[in-house]
Amino acid sequence: MGVDRVTIQDAARLLGISEGAVRKRVKRGALEHDKEPDGRLYVYLDGGRRGIDDVQDAGVDHHNAALISRLEDEIAYLREESRRKDEIIMQQAVTMRALTAAEQGQEPVQREEPPTHSGGSEAGTQRPWWRFWR
Repeated sequence: MGVDRVTIQDAARLLGISEGAVRKRVKRGALEHDKEPDGRLYVYLDGGRRGIDDVQDAGVDHHNAALISRLEDEIAYLREESRRKDEIIMQQAVTMRALTAAEQGQEPVQREEPPTHSGGSEAGTQRPWWRFWR
């Protein structure tokens, strides 16, 4: 097989990696290259179709796809767990509002929002939720 002289862009496309990755490999000396007087950089590839495994960086795990998949699953689980906890907090806020209203002899308020305590006149007449437990 012959050696092909290609641009950075073509090398990235042929290797299936980014142009930045090709430039880093050139900088580390992992890929043969030369620079034209006009500043254009060319990379030499065996047969023009050298695979990414042939120029694998030292220290890069060969099982990146499996690791990425596992991390994506973990992120999905954590997002679902966060959503579930938000629902629990919302339910507790509604319950606390209902208990506070019942304590004052008022009709329970059916809201989906947690109670807010403003600094206005209402704050002085309504007992804060945390005092309910004292």
